Amino acid sequence: MDSNISFTGEGYVEQDYNYLLSKDEIKEEIDSLGKSLDHAWLRWFDHAVGALVTKLKENGIYENTLIVITSDHGNYNLGKTTLYEGGVKVPLLTHWPKTIVKDPYDELLQDIDFMPTFLQLAGVDMDEVEYSMDGVSLKNALIGSKDSLHEYLFFALGFARGVTAKEWKYIAVRYDEQTQIKLKMEWSLKG
Repeated sequence: MDSNISFTGEGYVEQDYNYLLSKDEIKEEIDSLGKSLDHAWLRWFDHAVGALVTKLKENGIYENTLIVITSDHGNYNLGKTTLYEGGVKVPLLTHWPKTIVKDPYDELLQDIDFMPTFLQLAGVDMDEVEYSMDGVSLKNALIGSKDSLHEYLFFALGFARGVTAKEWKYIAVRYDEQTQIKLKMEWSLKG
């Protein structure tokens, strides 16, 4: 059964999505390209980004809008369940005409850097922000600086903790005492 796109987190919201292709049109397009329907979501995403860019241009704000496209970890290579690359390295694309330098930035950054970046770009004096943030602004990286923003980043998943630098990564699993006892009991039953 197809889900009704009018049911949202805000309740039932009637919206006009005529600027996007329908599910059937996406399926037809994917089929005509000889691609698997498993990739239909990606084609839909392409059209959604195109619709966003069109609307920004229609409103005359395209040149002064930072577009950020990133991802969660996905299910590829068990990405949601690891502190290895598939779990902590995600794609990030930024686009801001006439502002962003197109050379890739090859240093460490993290989603914690988005908030200070957006605040700084909006003109907020970061010295007057009432609370500290773990992230740092990406503004200089966006305009071409190759300087490193972070020496290392920290990650956590369940009982696992990780720290990564540009050239190395350390991951450790540290069970609390209660979990250690439970595991020992399970292992002794197995034998």
